[in-house]
Amino acid sequence: MKIGALVGGASKEDAAALYEFALLLGTSFQIKDDYLDVYGDPEKFGKQVGGDILSNKKTLLWIEAAKRAAQEGVDFNAFAQMPGDEAKVQAFQNLYKDLAVDAFAKSEIDRYYHLALEALDQVSLGAEKVAPLKEFAAWLYGRES
Repeated sequence: MKIGALVGGASKEDAAALYEFALLLGTSFQIKDDYLDVYGDPEKFGKQVGGDILSNKKTLLWIEAAKRAAQEGVDFNAFAQMPGDEAKVQAFQNLYKDLAVDAFAKSEIDRYYHLALEALDQVSLGAEKVAPLKEFAAWLYGRES
């Protein structure tokens, strides 16, 4: 985004704001992608639910759960070392809910999305010029797959 803005003649300030917008929106997107990997509808999501769990991928949800489990005295390693099957996915889904990691992830999705929009509001172009970016951001934010 930043390079495209600079090549297109944008000011350094606008290019920096567009970079910040893209970075924050991308973060919101990734957290939502990780959330949908755990709780999404496989028909809509197009991927196996729990794939990140089965591969012990260190997503925000995983890292936050490990941190909260340690604070609560829960043996997180016992969950991580479970055999990779549906029972492991279900166990993690329950663990995430018990530790309120699911709600935390949703709040982070929202937080980064709104920060992205705030960054976009710093661009000195008219509302009609940034409208497609806002529409794209809203589409990403609202996606279920």
